[in-house]
Amino acid sequence: MRRLLLCLPMLLAAAPGLEAQGTRDQASLIINLFTGYAMGGSLWRVPDQPVIDDNFGEPLVDNFSISRRIRGNLIFGGRAIFFPGDNFGYFGEAFMLGLGYEDGCGIATPSGSERNRDVCASINNNATPASAVQVTAGVMYRVRANQLISPYARLSVGGALSSRSPIAMTGSFPSAASGGQLVDLDIYPAEGSNTQFHPAIGIGAGFTTQIARGYQMRWEVRDNIIGIESVTGPTVLEGVDPPTGMKFRHRFSIEVGFDVVLERKRGRRY
Repeated sequence: MRRLLLCLPMLLAAAPGLEAQGTRDQASLIINLFTGYAMGGSLWRVPDQPVIDDNFGEPLVDNFSISRRIRGNLIFGGRAIFFPGDNFGYFGEAFMLGLGYEDGCGIATPSGSERNRDVCASINNNATPASAVQVTAGVMYRVRANQLISPYARLSVGGALSSRSPIAMTGSFPSAASGGQLVDLDIYPAEGSNTQFHPAIGIGAGFTTQIARGYQMRWEVRDNIIGIESVTGPTVLEGVDPPTGMKFRHRFSIEVGFDVVLERKRGRRY
């Protein structure tokens, strides 16, 4: 008992060192592969677009209520992350973020034109996939980096390239002059190139957890804020370039990733 009492002060003095020896290493250079799902949302809407059918006698005018929304889709990509210290880090990433669209159409004021009715029906629920590649870079802040679970937040800026115009809209109708074959009618014509650049901002938060030495799992929720050229009003008739403006849309995503830790910063040792 006397020996135990004599050793107790020595054990208390050594406790901080023993605790430090149990501290986990910190990942400093990481390659992350991830996948997830990005939600869709409304892009633009024009409630009163005139469409004129003047093929037979007196022109018939219908007002189309047309809209376009962004489709939800799977995403996947990769990023490189570097932490020079305990908390602040830097990263660059590239990932596939689809920008497919789904259109809607209804006739607000029917004129009786069968052609216009067919055109509107062909637009309604028309869905077209389109790929987009987003490249961004930014900063990251983490806490409890030497613990089993490490929360973090991050901010990024960059841009995305997509393969489809967010403005162009085309319907179709069966033409008697063409033997019933479908003929396209441009509501809004396509621009010179379908390749589009969109400025992008990303705000994310999540956490990592170590699953083995040199490997981590990563979970994250993110707001992908993307600037997309959008229709802002009707034209005097179909087939004319509409007024447009840049609108920033929020695409919230949920992601899960796998980290390969290429370099680790050792915890304190005494």
